[in-house]
Amino acid sequence: MNTITTLLRIIAGTAFSGILLLSCSRKIDDYKKFQDNKEVVYSGTVANLTTRPGNLRIKVSWNPSPDPSITGYILYWNNGRDSLVLPATTNKTSDTVSTVISTHLQESDVQSFLLYTYDAAGNRSVGQRTQLTRMYGPIYESSLYNKQLLTNTTPFRIFGNDSVRLYFTKSDSTNIYSKVYYYKQDNTLDSITVSKDSVTLENYKLGTKAAIQSYFLPGLTAIDTFRTRKPDSTILIQFTPYTDTALAYSYRATGTRYNYNSDGSAAGTTAIDIDKQIEKTDYISVRTDDVANLANNGDTRMILTFAADGTIDVSGYIGVTNPIENHPTAGRSYIDRATGDLVMRYKYTNSDGSFRLIEEVWKRK
Repeated sequence: MNTITTLLRIIAGTAFSGILLLSCSRKIDDYKKFQDNKEVVYSGTVANLTTRPGNLRIKVSWNPSPDPSITGYILYWNNGRDSLVLPATTNKTSDTVSTVISTHLQESDVQSFLLYTYDAAGNRSVGQRTQLTRMYGPIYESSLYNKQLLTNTTPFRIFGNDSVRLYFTKSDSTNIYSKVYYYKQDNTLDSITVSKDSVTLENYKLGTKAAIQSYFLPGLTAIDTFRTRKPDSTILIQFTPYTDTALAYSYRATGTRYNYNSDGSAAGTTAIDIDKQIEKTDYISVRTDDVANLANNGDTRMILTFAADGTIDVSGYIGVTNPIENHPTAGRSYIDRATGDLVMRYKYTNSDGSFRLIEEVWKRK
């Protein structure tokens, strides 16, 4: 029994000694045979690798690595199916290297790019991947709409004889500006860029339409601006004095009321000097409850409708049932384009058949 135990110990010791000898005979760099006796060398990586979307293209940019051995870059996309090789011309980290990719890209794709640096010996860096980036193109462009004039309130206002201010609805932040095309009084076509909710067109030819085309930047980092496919025409812009965003005006009216009996005989005159409050009903009409020297009469309503030539059609009623109408002989009411005063000529009839002919001037207070 003791002989067997001793023999086993000798065998075990011999085997252990053989293992030690074998281990000591291996070199510390034996791993190199798996690397073809070469060390693994990685070239330097870049900083601030970013992408910016555009119109069926994507811009890829980065700051170079300070590694002076880098001789070029290779960029992969479409899951490695497409690539681009670029020479390295600088190793200054303050410089920017960029390229625009447009090959084999679809608007429906969401792309990421994989970048490697490499040196003259063919060593390359660890791969660096960009964030996912969506492009824009015809699909996005078809969803764009031109800036619109206001519809629930005044779309434009005319100043003097030839200046028009247009009022627009609010746009989303991607609408960076719009262009308004219009005819000047000498029939030449002009344009102006607008980035706010209103714009004034000087020397405008009244009785024509302007046209609006809007431009969009789909994101803050986008490299391309998009526009709608064609301009939209506005409404016909003709002379109407009450086309701003205010809902009411105060006037002082002065003039003469000529009184007539029901048989048409004259019954004297009355001086008129009264405040009038005007409310806008739409962009061509206003109304007031203050008629001649009848102030704030709840049963009275006079409506002024402005024509393209600046004349005013007068209508309404006194005491609900008795009509207000245009003056039968003195000519139509009109707006003085130079001063903005309303020169009013109208008639109203009382319930007993007597009537009044009014001639007055309304000056805005």
